[in-house]
Amino acid sequence: MNQIELNVSEVTGRAWELSKKHGLIIAVVLLVASLISQSLSTLGFPWGPYFEAIAENDPEAMQDILSSMNSLNALGIISSIVTIAITAGILGIVMKMTKGSMTQFDLSGFKMPVMTYVNYILASIAVSIIVFIGTCFCIIPGIFLGVRLLFVGCHILEHPEDGFTGAFEKSWNMTKGNFWNLFLLGLLAVLICFAGFLCCCVGIYFAEAMIYFMLAVAYFTLYSNDTPDYGYNVTEHNEISSESTSYTKTY
Repeated sequence: MNQIELNVSEVTGRAWELSKKHGLIIAVVLLVASLISQSLSTLGFPWGPYFEAIAENDPEAMQDILSSMNSLNALGIISSIVTIAITAGILGIVMKMTKGSMTQFDLSGFKMPVMTYVNYILASIAVSIIVFIGTCFCIIPGIFLGVRLLFVGCHILEHPEDGFTGAFEKSWNMTKGNFWNLFLLGLLAVLICFAGFLCCCVGIYFAEAMIYFMLAVAYFTLYSNDTPDYGYNVTEHNEISSESTSYTKTY
């Protein structure tokens, strides 16, 4: 089996085509998810007394209120878990749109087995810890590990039967030989986020939606690197999209 080399321009082109079709609705969902996360993280904070302390210029009272935030750590953890779960649902929908099994946004895309969500949440936390530890060693190991474990979440959503450890193994095998291409794709994603931020900050959500599509296209493109007789031809998809022809592929 020949090793597939990721083409950054083709992946970006396909992601852009998908973003033009579905990016706006995904951006709206990401905005709503962000508002939910922020609301949960500040739930229970005594805003009234805090603003009163500011108005009365009472630093001691303000410090006492801020110290009470330690009791809100549980809410912060819950907020983080809910955010990761919502991210799993959004990414799952994006992946369905990418492979053509979902032609328009549908909330039913969030309907997944509980264990899929649990594995995704645990895997996201594990990857974050691994990357953080790697980053502590001169940053470069963290970047390397982040790239090699890039598709852990995608694989859990697409193939939950492989479980937690299987997703790590799959991502490691898929990214072999494509580190630099994926690294360049990551740098491009950063530039896209920056451009979105410049668009009155609101554009950041559309930029984030496109990055989701870039991740999904890259995943399906490289999936065959560790799976015989499987392929996602980005060029083929782009040609079919430009001809407005229906395309169906079995995954």
